[in-house]
Amino acid sequence: MYFIIARGAEEPEEQRRLETEFLADLCQFVSNSEKDAMTGFDMEDNGTGLLLFLDEWKVNRIIDFFVKNDLLESYEIITHPTKFICSNAKYLDAYQDEHNKRVLDNYILRNMSADDVLERIHENKSVPGFNLLPIEMEILSGTVHENF
Repeated sequence: MYFIIARGAEEPEEQRRLETEFLADLCQFVSNSEKDAMTGFDMEDNGTGLLLFLDEWKVNRIIDFFVKNDLLESYEIITHPTKFICSNAKYLDAYQDEHNKRVLDNYILRNMSADDVLERIHENKSVPGFNLLPIEMEILSGTVHENF
């Protein structure tokens, strides 16, 4: 999973133009079904955070768009999505959005095992107030309901 932070344009007209251009470009290489492998949320200072689990070349093309337009703040590969979600109140809040939750839960289901959940429990055994995400509880109980 990739996490990209892109800043917005300063002028509203420029922002609308870039959004239109970005969506037009995206539609050329991302299928409708792959849109459920992408989620985004507002960041501070008019920026956007994107979480993507697309083919690497598609992510690179998205990054290239932001670089070309001098909008890229940062990007990173997220290897532990539940740790990432729980690492920041802003990310946890974004996870609560229905679309974001469905996208991220589907990714977690595909990439996280019961052993991974148990490891996370062990790593946080001394953290007061530690809680698992509901999807992690489903993985542990073996009662996973696919959200596809």
